[in-house]
Amino acid sequence: MMHAWHLESSGLRATVIEWGARLASLQVATPAGWREVTLGYADLERYRQDPAHIGAIAGRYANRIGRGRFSLD
Repeated sequence: MMHAWHLESSGLRATVIEWGARLASLQVATPAGWREVTLGYADLERYRQDPAHIGAIAGRYANRIGRGRFSLD
């Protein structure tokens, strides 16, 4: 079972799931109605088999790489 949290304000709706802190849905209000602006799956369980990590906020290892280093420029 996967938990999902739904957040809503005027003009914006978001659904975040616990699997990788993924943004599963982001909708914006338009004059024609709500419009989905994210790529994702209708079935939350499909995120478990997703090799592309669609919508993931936390990376695959979530900062758990021992002595990890990163250099830019």
